[in-house]
Amino acid sequence: MRIAGTRYSMTREGDVVELKKQGQGVETFHVKEKTASQVAEDIHMTLRRKGVIVQKSLLEDNIREFFPESRKYGVLK
Repeated sequence: MRIAGTRYSMTREGDVVELKKQGQGVETFHVKEKTASQVAEDIHMTLRRKGVIVQKSLLEDNIREFFPESRKYGVLK
């Protein structure tokens, strides 16, 4: 799933969300036993270090689309 306004995208592979820039893997985030907001915070901080400004709420919505069976404030399954 592409992050709007950037060259970055996210993909889900099992219990891992991978951040990619133009198709090349940049970083992986383990999501087991974490909430969507915690994962969004990790991705947001990584993008900020790289000079990209993105809204956390947008990232959180994108992550929730990867895990439709999880609750809004619960851990990702």
